[in-house]
Amino acid sequence: MSSNPPANKPSGPDVKRRKVIYPEVEVKRFVKDEALTVSQAREFMGFREAKDKEPYLLKGFNENGEVVKITCDYNCRNRPFYPSVYQTLKQAILNKQWEFNGETAIIGKTGLVLDGQHTFMALIQAEYERQFGDGKYHWAEIWKKPITIDKIVVLGISEEDDVVNTINTAKPRSLADVLFRSEFFTSLAPDARNMVARICAQAIGFLWVRTGRVNDIYSGRRCHSESVSFLRHHPKLMDAVRHIFEEDAEKAISNLIPASIAAGLLYLMGSCSSNIDDYTHADEPGDSALDFRHWDKAEEFWVLLGSKDDGMKAVRDALAALVSAEETMGVLNRVAVVIKAWEHYVQGHEINRSDLKLKFVDHENIGVPILASHPTVGGIDLGPRKEQKSAYDAEPEMSDDQLEEAKAEQKRLRQQKDKSKEESRKAKAENLAAKLKTRRAEAKAQKEATAAEANWETNTNEEANGEANGDIPKLIQAEEGANT
Repeated sequence: MSSNPPANKPSGPDVKRRKVIYPEVEVKRFVKDEALTVSQAREFMGFREAKDKEPYLLKGFNENGEVVKITCDYNCRNRPFYPSVYQTLKQAILNKQWEFNGETAIIGKTGLVLDGQHTFMALIQAEYERQFGDGKYHWAEIWKKPITIDKIVVLGISEEDDVVNTINTAKPRSLADVLFRSEFFTSLAPDARNMVARICAQAIGFLWVRTGRVNDIYSGRRCHSESVSFLRHHPKLMDAVRHIFEEDAEKAISNLIPASIAAGLLYLMGSCSSNIDDYTHADEPGDSALDFRHWDKAEEFWVLLGSKDDGMKAVRDALAALVSAEETMGVLNRVAVVIKAWEHYVQGHEINRSDLKLKFVDHENIGVPILASHPTVGGIDLGPRKEQKSAYDAEPEMSDDQLEEAKAEQKRLRQQKDKSKEESRKAKAENLAAKLKTRRAEAKAQKEATAAEANWETNTNEEANGEANGDIPKLIQAEEGANT
């Protein structure tokens, strides 16, 4: 079965004037030893260098390693080309995170690419990146031979608008969807798991930026596989997400700052004593390279913030003022307030409103105030990117029924947590009482033993004295008899 696409260059969008190459639907499997190659992807796309002033798809490498303007003759009736999608797929292929999942590329009756342009181009440029890119020595360690991918290609689909417009109309799978069906939160009820998965997905995004992972030249794009790998290497983040979810039953936290940001900050606070060099230079940066000595204190910080504790009133007031002001920099100002509050709390200092004051400057003299500087938690927190204007301000929407179910689950988990704490306190009190009772008994026994020993010594001395006094007359009498 031939894998070569037709030599039928499109002359325009008019389908009726084009020669039909695939009159019948065919399904071709490019897998394992017959995996899809760069040469095949080029032919499917009609990949070539654009002529002068000719519209082009992107700038990229050609087969000689030259950066040129690229056009594709068989991609003229596809949807727009999205560079971010292509770059993410290219990164996944280069890092061997591409998985064969049964999704297809679709080629029309006349050879037009109806679906698959990003995948084909990602494969082509991934191989040229391996050969000619700045990271070619890095990729050579991962790929010992030319890059290929497993893919199913369907040929011979109608190119009429009524058909093409039905392609890719299903809802894309979000990271929250991926986490929802994963093993990470299976102990939760479905609606609670849905909310927790959404919080966790955005918390990963927050940490992706704050830890500098976004700047990684080899895996900076946060595709689903990279996000799941990040969570597996940072499992403590799941504890942070659950803690915030349980403490936020009455929205006392998320009304002030998004729950996902709170979870990310909790993680950074708990690991604030870590050495960032140990973390970044680890074979796989993650929890194993971090110091979590402040974790309990970080959890306590969020408990107090959400429980109307008087010591946190200044923090709540400052956050509420920023929420009501609808500041132009979104959540970053509130993040700065929380970090300033944590700096005092972790040192055992009282938090005053003056401690939380932020300094603003006029952005480019256009009357838009921005923070003069962004405080960091310390440890592995590098702060936000300079161009970042906001960070995951809103939680994903849920239906009213889902929210009610999630709230009920939050309440149940909070009650369960409180019950567990009470049982733990009770057990500690009983254990302490038992220890005190044992110590008192030991002290009493010791006292009685000391008294008994003292009595024995007294009696022994008295008997010895008595015996000695009784022998004196006998000695005198014997001595008198001897003299006589």
